[in-house]
Amino acid sequence: MSSKNPSAAVQLLRDFIAIPSVNPMDRSDIPKSVAGETRYAQAVHAELVTLGLDASLIGKGNRKSVIAEASVRGATDTVLIASHLDTVPVDGMVIDPFDPQIEGDHLLGRGPGRG
Repeated sequence: MSSKNPSAAVQLLRDFIAIPSVNPMDRSDIPKSVAGETRYAQAVHAELVTLGLDASLIGKGNRKSVIAEASVRGATDTVLIASHLDTVPVDGMVIDPFDPQIEGDHLLGRGPGRG
């Protein structure tokens, strides 16, 4: 993986990692600028629509999510992919938690070893 010319998939992943989506966890000290999944849900929704999927934003307040459907002609099975969009708080991180970096063949975001 090259940090100078990342693939379209790596660039999209970097863009998604850079979107603040901190679970507010009923805390009043988490800045509104990073709290909630709405920004991330909107980006995921836009990407799915661009790919031709039938997608909708769901949820209340700043805790939005996305539901999407893709139909394949002749398919007899259904696959459900369920994930979450929120991330952990960024309290005390010594890195910029919204600036993913490529090191060697790894894309590093907010996971272990970075904060």
